[in-house]
Amino acid sequence: MGNATSTNDNVSEMSDNWISASAVLPDTAKAGSKNSNYMINRERDLLTLAGLVKCAWQQDGMLSQAEVCVLMNRSLTTMCKLVAEHEAKHPEDPLPLKGYILDQGSRPTHKALILNLYEQGYERVKGLYKKQLTNTEIQKVTGLSLKVVNAYLSIAKQFHPERANTDVPLAEKKLQKKN
Repeated sequence: MGNATSTNDNVSEMSDNWISASAVLPDTAKAGSKNSNYMINRERDLLTLAGLVKCAWQQDGMLSQAEVCVLMNRSLTTMCKLVAEHEAKHPEDPLPLKGYILDQGSRPTHKALILNLYEQGYERVKGLYKKQLTNTEIQKVTGLSLKVVNAYLSIAKQFHPERANTDVPLAEKKLQKKN
């Protein structure tokens, strides 16, 4: 019973914070200015979107954009624009939407991690190649497949063509001299 009360208090506290934050609008959205109704409604929608998604997240739940559309009575197109606008205004405070958390949709959150891992492997292969190791030696040292090593080296040669001729490993140079 104590947990239910404390959970209700937390939800009430979050709702109070959210409502008090919605009363603060930028000066450009004040009544009397050009498009003031539009600006006031837009700011209210942004605050409502952020409040709904963050409240759900704090209660160990997740909302998708489609679910927020139903709750706010907005179209999916409008919701996509609101989410993009929120991201532009608050890049340090991303919304914990279901699609982002579960890596669904066109903008999964794991892209940066994958690129980082890729870059680490690429840099290792490139460094070993500069030390004149052959592709198979690089494969043994890094533990990467020969196919991945060859792909990294072809990328290096494609983006650094000036190094392509000078970075030929010693074993390959010997083969070239024999032919």
